[in-house]
Amino acid sequence: MASLLPHPISTGRATIPRQRLAPRLVVPRAPIRLALRLSRALLVVSGLAGLASVLAPSLFRDPPAFAGNALGTYVVILALALPVAALAMRAAVRGSLRAHFVWLGSLGYLLYAAVLASFSLRFNELFLLYVASLSLGVWSIVALVRCIPAEEIPARVSPRMPRRAIGVYLVATSVAFAALWLADVVPAMLGGDVPRSLQGTTLPTNVVQVLDFGFTLPLAALAGVWLIRRRSLGYLLSGAMLVFLTLEAVSVAVDQWFGHLADPSQSLGAVAIFAAIAVLGAVPALAFLRSVDAPDARG
Repeated sequence: MASLLPHPISTGRATIPRQRLAPRLVVPRAPIRLALRLSRALLVVSGLAGLASVLAPSLFRDPPAFAGNALGTYVVILALALPVAALAMRAAVRGSLRAHFVWLGSLGYLLYAAVLASFSLRFNELFLLYVASLSLGVWSIVALVRCIPAEEIPARVSPRMPRRAIGVYLVATSVAFAALWLADVVPAMLGGDVPRSLQGTTLPTNVVQVLDFGFTLPLAALAGVWLIRRRSLGYLLSGAMLVFLTLEAVSVAVDQWFGHLADPSQSLGAVAIFAAIAVLGAVPALAFLRSVDAPDARG
C-alpha cells in the first residue's frame, strides 16, 4: 500500500518533504458569461452603426471613394461578420472549441473595423457608436481569451492538421503585406513626401498601415511560427488570425467595389485580388477548423 506521507524530493544534499514546496498557482478560467455579454453588446452597437450607414449613407462626410469604402465595410459587417459571430457564440456556449476560434476571429475583424471608423472617417453622427464598438471589441476579446483553455488545444487537434502548411501561409501572408506597405512607406520617407496611399486624402497617416505594422502582421507571423513549433498559443492565435484574415479579405474586396461605385475613377484591380485572397485564405482556415475536435484528435 502506498504511503500516505508526503514523498521526499532529493536535492543532492538533503531531502525536502514535498509539502514544504509552494503549491503551483493554477488560474481558473473565467466564466463565459462576461464574454457573451460584451460580445452581444458589440454586435448590437456594430449592427446599429451598420444599419444607419446602409439606410442613410449621406451620414458619411468623406470623399466619395472613401465614403463608399466605409459603406462597403458596413455591408460586410451586417451581411457576414455579425451572423458569423452570432452563430459562433451560440456554438461555443454548447461546447464547441472550434467555434471559439471563429468567435475570436470575428471579434478581431469587428475591432479592426471599429478602429478604422474611429480614426479614419470624418466626424459624423455615428461617432459615439464607432468608439463604443472599439471599446467593446477590445474588452470582448480580453474576456473571451480568458475563457479559452489554450493549454488544452493541442490535445484536441487532429494530428492530421496540415500544421506546417498553415504556419507557412500565415508567415508568407505577413511578409507579403509588410513588403506591400513598405513599398508605399519607404520611398515617401526617403523622399520627404507622403505615401501614395495618402495622396488625395486629408488623413495624417494611413490607419490601416498603423494597425498592420503594429499588430496584424506581427501576430500573423508569430502565430505561424508558433503553430509550426506546436505551441499552445500558436494554435490559439492561428485559428483566430485565419478567420480574421479571411473576413478582412472579403471586406476589402467589397469595400473597394463600393468605392468604385461611388467614384468610378477608382480602380477595380483590388477587388479581384482580395476576392482571390479570400478564397485562398478560406482553405487553410477550413483545414484548421476541421482539425479541431476531430474524431482522431488526441485526448
